[in-house]
Parts: sequence; structure tokens; C-alpha cells
Amino acid sequence: MSSYLELLNLTREPFSNSPDPDAYCRTPTHEDCLNRLEIAIRLRRGLNVVLGEVGTGKSTLCRCLLRTLNEREGIDVFLLLDAGFDDADEFVRHLCELFTGERPPEGATRRECVGSIQSRVFDRALERKRNLVLFVDEGQKLGPAALEVLRELLNFETNTEKLLQIVIFGQPELEQTIDGMPNFKDRINECLSLRPLSQSESISLVRHRLRLAGGQAAERLFSRGGLVALHKASRGKPRQLMRLGHQMLLSLLVGGKRTVTARMVRAQAARNGDGGGVRWGRLIAAVLAVGCLAGAAYWMPDAVKREGLSRAASAVAAVSGWFAGKEGAPAASGGPERIGRPVEGPAEKREGNPAEAVPPAASAPVEAAGEAPSAPTGSVVPETLGTFRLVPGTALADIVRALYGSGSALELVTAKNPAYRTDVGAGPQEVTLPAVLFTPPASMTRGMLLSLGTFATPEEAYAAWRGYGKRASSLALTPIWRPGEGLTFHILAPRSFTSERNAWGWLSRFSPPSDAAVRLLPPFDDSCLVFHHFTVK
Repeated sequence: MSSYLELLNLTREPFSNSPDPDAYCRTPTHEDCLNRLEIAIRLRRGLNVVLGEVGTGKSTLCRCLLRTLNEREGIDVFLLLDAGFDDADEFVRHLCELFTGERPPEGATRRECVGSIQSRVFDRALERKRNLVLFVDEGQKLGPAALEVLRELLNFETNTEKLLQIVIFGQPELEQTIDGMPNFKDRINECLSLRPLSQSESISLVRHRLRLAGGQAAERLFSRGGLVALHKASRGKPRQLMRLGHQMLLSLLVGGKRTVTARMVRAQAARNGDGGGVRWGRLIAAVLAVGCLAGAAYWMPDAVKREGLSRAASAVAAVSGWFAGKEGAPAASGGPERIGRPVEGPAEKREGNPAEAVPPAASAPVEAAGEAPSAPTGSVVPETLGTFRLVPGTALADIVRALYGSGSALELVTAKNPAYRTDVGAGPQEVTLPAVLFTPPASMTRGMLLSLGTFATPEEAYAAWRGYGKRASSLALTPIWRPGEGLTFHILAPRSFTSERNAWGWLSRFSPPSDAAVRLLPPFDDSCLVFHHFTVK
């Protein structure tokens, strides 16, 4: 294992399939579930259920919540890893041992075991003022009899709160069992569902794991296309992401390559049997469609028939080329796939936490003879936001807070500039600003945005932003990258507007200087990258 990690310059296994809370990535889906569960437990709401397909991260979520609660004062947590028991009596005996710390006598009845659990719960919850929480993993193994036992435990309550909190993590088939037990279903406070990850969430998860294992350099092990292909092959299921990600790292070592490409991922997925049916299904559908067109052409006039057959031939050629590419045929350019190439699809987005928002990796080295032609300006994702010349007396933290919208990004900036000095004797310094991606708030993905100025460099934008004095804090200095436009720096109103009238109304109240270059911008969408953390909801 050590040689495997050393060859890839990693300090730990990035794609472990164990539910490691340290490797948890704060995707919106899982974070919302965690927050809801923690609130329900703190308010002592009783029963909560989390449902999700195999490999969607239920066990990891359970361990994260378990660790969070263990760090809180006044909470006692009990974990049942496997809910598969032959009968309700054995289930009760196990719960009795879990709560009391002692195996009940062989002759103990179910009622006696429930009484022992009740005594311990009342002692801890009422006398010692503890909040007791029972986690049940693999909840789909619970039968109706076992669920009835849990329903009995939920009867331990006062006039104002439940004395025992229960959280069940299970696969969707558990819902069918619960539906057949109205008395149990009626007691559920929250029934949450974990869906597969979106493309941006999958990419964030993989890069988060790589970053933990080897820093920013480890992210260069996967190209942008490789990450997208990884998401498609795994269908957004974290467990499948981990399995395929591990296989791709092994492929790098075996093949002597430096970067995982989309072609490599598709080839491995085909060997695993993942996604093959989708490709064949699309091919068959295309062939049937062409056949229908050919049949219809028999009844068409000759002129229309010639035009239709010409278009059908073009369609067949396009489908054949697409299918060949999916099967791993070399690209026409022959050049290596590399990070930093022109964007091929919707730009990924990151979470608002700069610890999760990582600069796009630098381009991998290529052979001079095989290097692809340079892309048009404005079509390549920036690796940095440029440089900023710091003069003595200028605080880097202030610039970071203004530009990125979060002082926490300072750690990433200083890591990008190991030669940066903070001592008093330091003279002017050139600081490289990493391109840290953030997810804009949903409210700014619709309507229109209002820009009070557009600038080509961060220094120009920062100087103009500072010119607003105390009012600068109500504006957002925002670096934005759009296809065709490239990277620009805007001074934005930190909200969107539903109409031009609303935008100009806000502007008249704000009263910018007469020389401000005011214009309306389209909202943030999947094609643009935002390098500023907005605090609005």
C-alpha cells in the first residue's frame, strides 16, 4: 500500500470504501439531511428515517452525525450496525445489551428486556438530563416485528418531549414495510431521501478526496473529462465513484500514464459492465429511427426522398462516429486530453465553503509535437485570477476578503504563494490569486444582475471597489468567467432583480458615481464560473 501511495505522491488512500467521516464532502443533499437530523435530535422529536439506494452515502452520513453528536455535551449515542435479527425477541435482547451494557439472562422475557431498557432510559434522560439517540444502520432488514419493538421504545416520553431519539438509515424497500404499519409511520418526524449526486457534486466529492490524500497536486490525476465520465459511469452513487476512482488510479500505475482521461474511464466502466446497456440502447434506438425514416421515404415524392435519404445518411454517420468514440476510439486530433483545455460542457460548481472550493488544476505537461492548437481567448477556464501587486501597508487578508467574499480563502492564497512574506521589512510583492470556484446562491441564477463596473484585472477592480468607501461592503467584487467573454471582474449589486425597473430603482437609491459603467448582466448559469462567495440566500 505504501509503494502504491508513494508512486502517486499520496499520503492516504483517496477512494477508501469505508464510511470515513474525515473524508465526508459537504454536498447540498447530504448537508441538508445532516442539518435536519441534528435539529430533530436536539429538539427531541423522536423518530427520523433516512432512505437511499445502495451506495448513496447513508453509512457515511450516519458516522458523520454520530461523530458530531459525540462531540456535543449532554448526548449519549448508541449504534446498531446491523438490524438483521431472526425474531423480535432476539432484537429486544440485543437492544437491552446495547443500552444496559449487560447481556440479559437467557430466561428473560421480552417484557423484562423492555423494562430494563426503560429503566436505563429513564435514569439517563430524566435523572441525568441526557439526550439518548439510537442509530440503526441497514434499516431495510427490520421486519414488522422489529419495527413494533422500536414503536414501543418511542413510548418512553414526558408530556413535552421524547426520551429516546431513533434515526433509521435504510434502503427504499424499508418504506414499503413502514407503509404497512400506519401506527409506526404516523410517529415519523422526518423521512428524508438521499438521491444520487449531481455532476457538480460528484466532481466536488472526487476532488475533495484527492485533495485530502495529496493536496492540490493530486487533483491533476483526473482530467475534467475524466471526472465527468466518472460521474456518468457511477450514476452519481458515492460508493461506485469510490470503486471506479480507485480502479482508475491503478490504471495510471499499470499504464504508466499521468492523467485519467474520459476515454480511460469509459473503457474501465465497460470492463466493469457499467453503462454498456445505455450505449447499446441508444444505438438500437438510432437504428430504429433511421429504419422508420427509410420506410416512410418509400411513399415520398422523389425530390423529398432524395433530401430525406441524404439527411438520414448524415445521421447514420454521426451516430456511428459517436458510438465509436464511446467505445474508446482515439480522438481525431491525436493529442492527449489535459486539464486546462477548452470547456466541453457546463462548468462545475463548488460549495460555498472555500475549504471545499478548489482552484482548477494546472495543465498537465504535454509533448511539444502533440500539443493541441491554442484555444480562442475566453474559451479556456482560468487557472488563476491573475496577480496582485502588494505594496507595504496593504493587507492581503483585506484583498482576499473583498475578492473572494470570504476571509477563509486566505489559506488557499498563501498556499499558492509560498514565498509570500508577512514581516514588516517585506517590500512590494507579486501575489498570484488562485481561481477558487464557489456556487452562487439560487436567487442569483434567475432574473438579472446589476454591474457597476467591469475591469480586466483584480488590481483595477479592487481600486474601484475601494473607491466606494464605507459603501463598498454592500457591493460584491466578483470575478466571473463566461465562455467567449473570458475572465472579467465586476462590482455587482449582491442580489438579482426580476425586472429592469427594480434594478434601476435599487441603483437610484444607491446613487453610484456618475462615471460608473453600469450595465445589466444575465444571471449566473451552468456555463459561467463564479469566484466569489455570496452570503445572500
